[in-house]
Amino acid sequence: MNRGRRITAATAAVLVLCEAVAIGTAQWLMGLVARAQRMSLAGLSTDTIVLITWLGGALLGGLLLACAVLLLRTAVRDRLGGRPVRAVLAGSLVANALLAIVAVGMFGWAAFAAAMAVFGLVLLVMTAYPPPQRGAGAHRPVPGRPGAAPDTADKRPGDGGRAGSAGGAPDPTAGPAGPAGPAQPGAAGEPVAVVVSATDR
Repeated sequence: MNRGRRITAATAAVLVLCEAVAIGTAQWLMGLVARAQRMSLAGLSTDTIVLITWLGGALLGGLLLACAVLLLRTAVRDRLGGRPVRAVLAGSLVANALLAIVAVGMFGWAAFAAAMAVFGLVLLVMTAYPPPQRGAGAHRPVPGRPGAAPDTADKRPGDGGRAGSAGGAPDPTAGPAGPAGPAQPGAAGEPVAVVVSATDR
């Protein structure tokens, strides 16, 4: 299947290249004819008509030439590319459709069939190579949802295995950190025993 796609892309590249050369040459010759005949149209001077003719041929021929290069690269790499490549190929499809409409009135149905054959080949290449899929990003579990990793950033040793509050204070509902030891003198809320020895009397 890859071989068939490559052959289709190479054939389309050769035909589009021939079309670009033919259109560029035709536009250049039409400009020379307009200059030799001193043609004018709707008040436009001869130089303006020649400039428009040559500029149109350069733009259209350049678009088709870029399309031929991209198709040839597709045939070599067996990969079409991203959105910019597809945009150029889509532009060449529009240009071929317009050329087919003009050709049927100037040169007959044979030229129309040739332009539509190039149109079909380019369209076949675009459909044979689907657009690249975006890579799936890494799944980050959201706290509070099933499958989310427990948040251990605020864990403190000795806090009963519970997370601290936002300010870092321990949870008041947490139990004692360890076994209760002997009462320390002077602790808050505890009576202090005063021992008076016999020598102090």
